Amino acid sequence: MSEVRLQGGQIDGLAVHYVRLGHGPAVVLLHGLGGFAESWRRTIDALARRADVLAPDLPGFGLSAKPRSRYDLDFFVRALHGFLAAAGVGQVSLVGHSLGGAIAVAYTLTHPARVDRLALVSAVVPGFDYRPSWLYRLAAVRGVGELASLCGTRPLYRAAMARCFGACWFLLSGLSATLSAARARTCFHGELRDCRRPNGSCVDVGARRGNRLATGP
Repeated sequence: MSEVRLQGGQIDGLAVHYVRLGHGPAVVLLHGLGGFAESWRRTIDALARRADVLAPDLPGFGLSAKPRSRYDLDFFVRALHGFLAAAGVGQVSLVGHSLGGAIAVAYTLTHPARVDRLALVSAVVPGFDYRPSWLYRLAAVRGVGELASLCGTRPLYRAAMARCFGACWFLLSGLSATLSAARARTCFHGELRDCRRPNGSCVDVGARRGNRLATGP
């Protein structure tokens, strides 16, 4: 994996690890909550035959920096913008899964001239009503998720992830290894809290921006 350092404001100095492969129009793959760049392994190989494919570990995930920050959509939009600049990418097509889909939509709304195409995969899209499970909401309560994670071990995380992702060995290995690290767990719980609205619906930053674009100043 390669690494770039982001520049400017809240994201200044953050290290972002990413996979890059192929030649052609730029396509950036944005993983979901708890994912990482290698989640797109097979997709990268397929798209790289005709595109310049970039798949970052978003800040707070994988091998990228895990700052003490609010992990809301504003933060991720700034991080994505900084990543594109650092990687020398101008026009881009975005593919987003889950949380990555929300980031892709929010980025498209705030930087429409930069985005050629937008593809969403099981995306948590701003403006669509979505109510997380009771377990998600419980884990998002400050202190509860952190307390529960003290009982976690790598085999336990691996078993839990297997219920979500099946027998995808490289994804299970990456997720269980990531969540075994204390700093990564802290970031993960922050992401659970910051990427949802107080009323339990999912992310709303993109929706607010979309409303402003639709209604005008």
